[in-house]
Amino acid sequence: MNGQKSKRAAALSRLSLVKGLVLSVGCGVVFGVGASFAAAPVPLHWVPLGSPLSDTAKVQLLQSSGSGLSVLVTMPGFISGIHEDANGRFATLSLPGDGSLQENGKPALPVIRRLIVVPDNAEISYAFTGSLLITSLTKLGFPLQVMPVQPPVPKIPGAVEAAIFEQDAALYSSPVTYPTSPVTLSEAGTLFGRRLVTLEICPLSVIPSTGGLAVYSNMTVTVTFAKGSVQATEIGLTDREQALLQGTVLNPPPTGETIATIQKRLLIIAPNNFIDGLASFITHKTGRGWLVDCCGTNSAGTTSASIQAFIKSRYTNSATRPDALLLVGDVAQIPCFVGSATDNPDTDLYYGCMDGGSDWQPEFPVGRFSVSTTNELAAVLAKSMAHERSALEPWIKRATFMASEDNYTVSEGTHNAVIATTLTPLGYASEKLYCNTFSATADQVRQAFNNGCVLGIYSGHGAINYWADGPYFTQSDINGLTNAAHYPVICSFACLTGQFSINECFAESWLRAPSKGAAAILASSVTSYWDEDDILEKKLCKAIFDENQPLLGTAIWRAKQLYLAVYGTSTTTTRRYFEQYNLLGDPTLELVGLPVLTNGIPVAWFTSQGITNTDYALELQADRDGDGMTAQQEYLAGTNPNDSNSVLRLTDGELANGKMTLRWLSAQSLLNPMSPYLVWSRTNLFVGAWRLQTNIYVRTPPTNAIQFTLPLNTPQLFYRITLTN
Repeated sequence: MNGQKSKRAAALSRLSLVKGLVLSVGCGVVFGVGASFAAAPVPLHWVPLGSPLSDTAKVQLLQSSGSGLSVLVTMPGFISGIHEDANGRFATLSLPGDGSLQENGKPALPVIRRLIVVPDNAEISYAFTGSLLITSLTKLGFPLQVMPVQPPVPKIPGAVEAAIFEQDAALYSSPVTYPTSPVTLSEAGTLFGRRLVTLEICPLSVIPSTGGLAVYSNMTVTVTFAKGSVQATEIGLTDREQALLQGTVLNPPPTGETIATIQKRLLIIAPNNFIDGLASFITHKTGRGWLVDCCGTNSAGTTSASIQAFIKSRYTNSATRPDALLLVGDVAQIPCFVGSATDNPDTDLYYGCMDGGSDWQPEFPVGRFSVSTTNELAAVLAKSMAHERSALEPWIKRATFMASEDNYTVSEGTHNAVIATTLTPLGYASEKLYCNTFSATADQVRQAFNNGCVLGIYSGHGAINYWADGPYFTQSDINGLTNAAHYPVICSFACLTGQFSINECFAESWLRAPSKGAAAILASSVTSYWDEDDILEKKLCKAIFDENQPLLGTAIWRAKQLYLAVYGTSTTTTRRYFEQYNLLGDPTLELVGLPVLTNGIPVAWFTSQGITNTDYALELQADRDGDGMTAQQEYLAGTNPNDSNSVLRLTDGELANGKMTLRWLSAQSLLNPMSPYLVWSRTNLFVGAWRLQTNIYVRTPPTNAIQFTLPLNTPQLFYRITLTN
């Protein structure tokens, strides 16, 4: 699977450059900020271009057609800092949430990457205009040179210390502007039969020898498609594919091309002797809204090529097209692919790639129950189903983060960023088991999993059968756990722990251990890298929590697309990361306790109420018991959406000695903190403004009560009780 498709390479060779008009606003302009940059610089500094730090670069699609597209890029500012070590003192420049150029030894300038869909046989060119601001690094109070891009550093002992510093001496002594153009187009594979091209916009450029700096605060980029306005390989899209494409590319196809689908389809491929053992799992997934298509290897074949061809035959037929693929069996029953990237990772990636040739963009998420026996299968199925059926208990809002001693500023720093920006705001309790900062031990890891946590994230050294440094944890430790019924999802950002072509790797031990271990695990089959793991962990948490992707396989699929936006396709490491990180577990697994909407309602609440339809947006607006309250309102109130007698309403009022006592049905809410009851009154039932009487923060189920002194000369008062989120 080496290289791109030949037609892709030919198309790339036809990329032509059209010089754009550059509008210069003159020399010596320091972004209107003035002398503050003359002061001693701080490690990180926001350089504003008219907008606050919280804003990221904005890419707005202005127009799109079969002949091209145009976008407006607005950059609110950038982050600058200083990197200083034995190799020198360098400026660092970055954009919040975006990546950088990836040419080793050359300046690590920030870049904005977006995928676009291009007609299959089109020649593509670009032009740009923009507002250019000119200054220098020294005028901003920073070193003369920008930190050069460094090769990936593997997560092996001593690699950080042994890393050889790379700097392109010829470029850094040159008076030539780098990069020569702020716009680059590069092939990015094929997805859903659509040719993908990465549009890279580098709004900053430097003259390496002098420290000259030019910044586009805004740009308009026009991309033209020539000789290819008709997509030769175009296929219709399902609702799921259309939604994924809309979230992935700038110019998705119009919705009119969408193929209507009645149900989500899970394709399972298993050895025929495992199929009977899957019956309870199929019933379980069917009850959660999936149409399950289970096929034996007698039909699908027993080689990777025959199985892939069988899957493609299901995919090309819109009536059998899968939304997810679950492989059941170890590599002896369902072989894995051998990746094309460095170290040739064990990978299931290509079972999801339907566009032929050397395509590496999967159309659907793939997972594997890596089991060798029916007993192992039964144990894995029980844990996976138990995770989705978990009740609303405290453990589903707990996460455990484990970090290495080696290069701890990266491993701990990544965890801390994820915890602070994502998990804590959502009410998760995160335990930090860091070897460096907190001297964490294997006993603490054991206790954390035995106590129950929904997510376990490790970053550090790893080996085929253990975590080596963060803290040290072995297959024996997994098999000694006592976390029955509390099965987490594990993310192992470490070398080799997911090398599932051997008899039983570390990740397989987590999956296979009966009545203990994990419901699913994401792990690398080859050596992983520090910075790349940092990005993948952040992007996975972004996909799960910020973008509300409760299905594990879809979240991983999305995380890899976000990773691609940071690193691009000019480096083979991107394809390697697509290959090396595999999911051992059900790709349709719903992560229990996750917010599924912006209102933060967890998946587990639907399950606890017997709601199995996973169209949560529809279910939230449904009144299942006919009491006048939607499911969303029942959640806020803490009432039962299946019981018409469980409802928020006033039950009676009692007037005595000039005081009114109100009573209403109440219930404990799952919100933390719970929303207060608001008691309102007005003198006319139909007209006039409601006046807030009081807030009630304490709930005393099954009823709450409050007493008011009636105001004088008020012949009547009407009351109501409300809740707000």
